Amino acid sequence: MIHTIFQIEQAGNKLLDYGILGVVLLFIGFFAWKMYQKINADQEVWRSEAIQSRKDLIELSVKQNELNSKLVDIREKDVEQNKDNHNNIKRHLERLPEEVAKEVKINLTSSRT
Repeated sequence: MIHTIFQIEQAGNKLLDYGILGVVLLFIGFFAWKMYQKINADQEVWRSEAIQSRKDLIELSVKQNELNSKLVDIREKDVEQNKDNHNNIKRHLERLPEEVAKEVKINLTSSRT
């Protein structure tokens, strides 16, 4: 780094020997150096934002997977409840003719007396 500074200083002194043209060239060199620093800084910002975006995407995917897992669990519970309800209704419907027959028999017996 120090070696580079000395080289720049020597080049600057040589350019100053050329007068206005040297000053203009020195200014252009300084401007190019500043632009190079700015570009590198911008690249670092973009790089850090890209890394953060990846982390956010991974976090979002993990949360989505957890939510999907919970939804699957809820759906499985619903299916089990529906099976239980279906079986209860089926048993009730199977007993219904017997209960109706008993009811009719009781009504017929009570109406004859």
